[in-house]
Amino acid sequence: MLLLTLSALCTLAAAPALADGFGDLPVIVQQPTDRTLCAGSQASLTVRAAAPGPMTFMWQIETAPGEWSQLPIFEPADGLWARVSVGVDEQTGACTLFFAWIGTLDTRAYRCLVSGPFGGTVTDPARLTALSADFGGTGGVREPDFVHDNNDLVVFIDTFFAGESAADLGSVGGARGGDGTLDNNDFVVFIDLFFNHCMQPH
Repeated sequence: MLLLTLSALCTLAAAPALADGFGDLPVIVQQPTDRTLCAGSQASLTVRAAAPGPMTFMWQIETAPGEWSQLPIFEPADGLWARVSVGVDEQTGACTLFFAWIGTLDTRAYRCLVSGPFGGTVTDPARLTALSADFGGTGGVREPDFVHDNNDLVVFIDTFFAGESAADLGSVGGARGGDGTLDNNDFVVFIDLFFNHCMQPH
């Protein structure tokens, strides 16, 4: 059964048992994985673990290269603290981090510290990427205006031909997510994002 909490901390009173020979620290059974999603959509990251006793799961966000802070952190600009909740599944030992919606400011790395009675284990980082087609404002100004119109196309084209990484939206086959190369895949993904109204709510 999934229990939801408006925080970034899961607690399991009785964790799934470890097989013999695994020691005392929690073992990560399922790592959180990278996600690339449309801005404005819901998102989630899941970790599953086992330990020789109760476990707590504390989700963290990378605030600078190699620097991690406990979630939720207070970010007045986008209200991240108000959009984060967790769900715990006591039968499988899983903790899921939920975002009510994601914006471009959420494009960062996340990880989970899983603690048991004898210490803790940190998951691999997982990167959450929010893509938006809201590139331009009135008159082709380079700033989002929460409207999808011709200004977004104008600014995207300008950004693309300027060779800027912000235009790297797509990868092989028109898949969402940059690949370090500016090519036709980026146009395919921009059009997809545009007509699917991918932009950060305001």
